[in-house]
Amino acid sequence: MSKQHNFFQKIWIRAYLQAAQWLYGPLAWFYDLTACLVSFGYWPRWRRDALDYLAPGNVLETGFGTGALLLEMTQRGLDVIGIEPSWPMQRITGRKSSQQHLAVLRVCGRVQSLPFKAIGFNNVLSTFPTHYIADPAAQAEIQRVLAPSGRWVILGLGVRFKSPVLRFLMGWLLGGWENAWLKSFTGRAEQAGFTARLILHEDQAYVLPVLILEKNHAS
Repeated sequence: MSKQHNFFQKIWIRAYLQAAQWLYGPLAWFYDLTACLVSFGYWPRWRRDALDYLAPGNVLETGFGTGALLLEMTQRGLDVIGIEPSWPMQRITGRKSSQQHLAVLRVCGRVQSLPFKAIGFNNVLSTFPTHYIADPAAQAEIQRVLAPSGRWVILGLGVRFKSPVLRFLMGWLLGGWENAWLKSFTGRAEQAGFTARLILHEDQAYVLPVLILEKNHAS
């Protein structure tokens, strides 16, 4: 890989992280449209894919954003609660829940300090998470609230399109950095007491990595 390509990737990653801060703050109103555009319209389908990998029992969704998946899980009758630190995102979710006449359980807070009792959840679900999932404090908190053999389902750490054009564009922009990061994160999670399992969820249009971290019985 050329130095020029490496330089472009670094600029791209910095721009992505900065954009994420804006989209969870003053530009939260623009989040859904941006997600649709950058995913070529697949964003809602990607989120739903994660539901196939939940274990029976209740669910804690971390970083629920504008609340689309949280609302869908509530509609499906799942026992779910969400946590999100962004007040703009909370307001958008509240507006959506009122429009749909749904009573959605949610709290404003950080994953690094979960306001829930120990071993209270069978599942923790994180779709397209930001850098908080690599924070040892967040990992420790998720360990604490998961029931024995509980499952942390993480989706959105990468995607591979089957279309040659889309695959080329994504590959040129991102290269292999997401694979290296996924490997590094998985290693840290295993050190924190999780058993890691990577599943490649295959659709007609894409292959989506789903990382399942299961809490060890001894943890």
